[in-house]
Amino acid sequence: MIRPALVLLLLGLSAGITQAQSPSATISGELSYPSDHIPQDLRICAISLLTREGICTSRKTRRGRVTRYELKVPPGSYHVHATTAEWDGPPAYYSEFVTCGLDIKCPSHKPIAVTVKAGERRDGVHPGDWYAN
Repeated sequence: MIRPALVLLLLGLSAGITQAQSPSATISGELSYPSDHIPQDLRICAISLLTREGICTSRKTRRGRVTRYELKVPPGSYHVHATTAEWDGPPAYYSEFVTCGLDIKCPSHKPIAVTVKAGERRDGVHPGDWYAN
C-alpha cells in the first residue's frame, strides 16, 4: 500500500523535474526613454501572441550609459513592450519604427513579432517606440 504522503512527495518531485526541464529561450535588449534617465519602475513585458499571457520584469542591468533587460520565456512568438507610470501614452513596443532608426520618415509603428526557439537567445530587441499612436 502506498501512503498518501509518499504519493504527494513523488508528485511534487515529478512536477519539479518537469518544470526544471521545460525549455526556455531568452529575449534581451537595450532600454531607452524619452528623457535623461531610465525610470526606476520601467517594466518590460513579452506578450505571447498565442496565449496573450505576459512575462514581465523590472530588473535592469547597467553598464556605463547602457541599460539592458533580459527575459526568460517559453519558446514562441511575442510582442515586447516597456511601460512606466511616468508615461501616460501607450506602451513602447519593439516595432518597425525602432528598427528603422526612430526616424520621423519611418511611417510604421507596427510591433514586430519576436520568435524564439528552445535554448535560443535573441538580443537586440529594444522596446523603444514611445511615440506610437
